[in-house]
Amino acid sequence: MFSARVINLISKSFQYMDYTQSIPFVWDSSNETIRAKGNKLTWLLSRLFCLLNVMYVLFLIVQMVITVSCPAFKVMDVYWITTMAYGHLVSSEGLLNPIVRRDDWVLFYKQNNYGSISDLQIPDLKRRRKIGEKLAYYICKANVLCAISFVTFATIVYLYNPRAPQYPYGAYPYEDSIVSYVAFALLEIYTKGVVMPWGILIHCWITIAVAMETTAITLLRKCRDPIEKRVVYFRCISILNTFHNMSYLPTLVPIRLFLFGIFGLEAAVVLVRFRDRITFAEMCLAFQFGFAMFLCGILFLNISGGVYKNSCKLATRLRKQCFMREVQDKDGVDKNVNKCIKRVEQSLKPFGVSCGPTRAFTYNSMLEFFVIVAS
Repeated sequence: MFSARVINLISKSFQYMDYTQSIPFVWDSSNETIRAKGNKLTWLLSRLFCLLNVMYVLFLIVQMVITVSCPAFKVMDVYWITTMAYGHLVSSEGLLNPIVRRDDWVLFYKQNNYGSISDLQIPDLKRRRKIGEKLAYYICKANVLCAISFVTFATIVYLYNPRAPQYPYGAYPYEDSIVSYVAFALLEIYTKGVVMPWGILIHCWITIAVAMETTAITLLRKCRDPIEKRVVYFRCISILNTFHNMSYLPTLVPIRLFLFGIFGLEAAVVLVRFRDRITFAEMCLAFQFGFAMFLCGILFLNISGGVYKNSCKLATRLRKQCFMREVQDKDGVDKNVNKCIKRVEQSLKPFGVSCGPTRAFTYNSMLEFFVIVAS
């Protein structure tokens, strides 16, 4: 289902993360897919990195308590401490997800990559397929550029003020030691070089997978193939959706949506309550970051709700066509065939992006998210 341009971007992302030895995957260039990696070094480093992130979050919590207890604390210090704590929490959970669900990831990616829609009888199939491919390409490209810019920005911010309270070097008592400065700088750059890209790329992968499901459902709605073939394709997309839901921990999506909302609320509090204690540049930065995170949550819930809504429409249409087929062929078809058609009709159930106990995200989820954050 992926075009050559999208596969090229995805392969580079997995190859980069393979160099860091933090994920249990390796890119298989011969089959243009990923496969599980049983390297002991990767097994050890991935778990050590998750532990490092947890320790970093605990350190930031302690720094938050110390900073807030000061009578004349800086607002942006608190903002950056909380922002980095959220970022490390999301990224550590994003690193843990492929470790725990490694085989499910490999299976889902292979099924997505090997699936083909080129033999469907759809008007303007090439044009419609190019639209979906461009959407996936631009989503992937934007997230890759965002990952690179975030790493560059985080490195510049650290080098500009390494003694800030959100960095471990700020709590180190010996300021004049060049060795300690270099060691903390390398640790910070390596941490941001792995944490930020993977935290962004895993969100990119979720968005691409959901967007491709929406594209496949839309193409199937325009299909003119016989009803039997369309039912088979609908069941295949439903199975792909099941594989997609199995690939993620139940906490992955809720934590991201919760933190996206927190980012928006935090930026709003800083801009409304403490605007007289920050500079104009800091005000613009807080607004841009909070708005971007809030927009990410709305975008994800929007396309996830589209999967459920479009699958409901398609399932209803296929059920009606199966029923009409049964009525038209009632006299000339064996009873066993009619029973089979009824069972197929009953099995056409809508599906969507699930999250733990939640069966599927709908457009109501997006509205509730917006109302909760806005209120």
